[in-house]
Amino acid sequence: MNHALTIRILLFMVLGALFGSLVKFGLTSGAAGAHFVNNVLQVGGKTFISLMQMLVVPIIFVSIVSGVCSLEKADTISSIGFKSFLWFLSTTLLASLLALIIASSFHLGSSVHLAEIVSDNIAPKVTPSLWQFVSDILPSNPIKAMTEANILQVIMFSLLLGVTINVSGDSGRKIAAFFADLNVVFMKYIMILMQVVPYGVFCLLAILFIEQGLNLILGMLNYFIVVLLALFLHLLGTFSTILRLSGLAPKVFFKKMYAAILFAFGVSSSNASIPIILDTMESKLGVSKAIASFVIPLGININKNGTAIMQCVATIFIANIYNIQISLVNYFVLLFMVIMVSVGTAGAPGIGLITLVMILKQLGLPIEGISLIVGVDRLLDMVRTVVNVTGNSMIACLIAKTEKQLDYGVYYRDDSSKTDNTI
Repeated sequence: MNHALTIRILLFMVLGALFGSLVKFGLTSGAAGAHFVNNVLQVGGKTFISLMQMLVVPIIFVSIVSGVCSLEKADTISSIGFKSFLWFLSTTLLASLLALIIASSFHLGSSVHLAEIVSDNIAPKVTPSLWQFVSDILPSNPIKAMTEANILQVIMFSLLLGVTINVSGDSGRKIAAFFADLNVVFMKYIMILMQVVPYGVFCLLAILFIEQGLNLILGMLNYFIVVLLALFLHLLGTFSTILRLSGLAPKVFFKKMYAAILFAFGVSSSNASIPIILDTMESKLGVSKAIASFVIPLGININKNGTAIMQCVATIFIANIYNIQISLVNYFVLLFMVIMVSVGTAGAPGIGLITLVMILKQLGLPIEGISLIVGVDRLLDMVRTVVNVTGNSMIACLIAKTEKQLDYGVYYRDDSSKTDNTI
């Protein structure tokens, strides 16, 4: 993404927030204003999200198949998968522990005790058992998995198809070439779509501030600040430390990721950010297509550090405001549940609230407490998305380095003089 487009996105984000605030406080009125809000903004925001989500499943499918086909050795896949899982588990645990320490240190919610709260009618979902989850990973109908956007099943089918193509000799190479060309076409679509990002972000932020206003945010200021603090400490502290210990410059990483991070913040959807992150990995950070197309889609769907932080802080907050003590055993249950519910949930806006219901129910905490945080969750969701996509991008760089598939020349190249439209 060139600097001009980045500046436009920032400008339209500010304008969207200002416009939404003006409408919320009644400083704009009239039939024309109402028509603009109810039709132009709503349609514009929904259209933008639809344009981004339209090719998410096809891009994941094609990029993984293409990436696996580019691997020279089949055993490389198992090596990458094992390392990815270890990093996903490690960073999620670090995020959860950091959140618990910060929330407990601030005694979040202990100054307010509530007996009963009116629920926002958020219906809990049934948490599948571990064996049910394992049995559901492999799709019986891959077309159905794609139409239902079951990302984990799509990933598994893509991996199996990619491996099969990879070992099919000359016939497989012809199919691999087709997927490689199709992957280029999809990436071009994303580059064209980038030109409408500023307008889509304006609509989304304007609607957010019109619907919620500042009162909801101010009413949950303590919770809001603590979650933000934990998110930024993990983003800038934990990730920077891991990169430095692994021999990669954190400053370079964040400098080249900032445009993709900004996009993820604006759309508040990890899945919708996948194409942008993939291109950033390859063109700016030097990660091979094989590594990026495997780690990024997989990580975004089963490794959500930002969501884990929110769920831990929210659980402590809700327990304290109801004056309910969490036992040491329940702390371990909380950590386990945070990791479990992060697996298989879509990288879509607001999914963290639904999975939080599962955690509260498992710990015996009042589900009604969610009504206190639902008002400010939309803004926090945008920051959580940034942490989620940044963490998985970092892991892709680390695995590419250990697999000797990281181009140091690209990683440390100065792109400040570039003026093209590449993310």
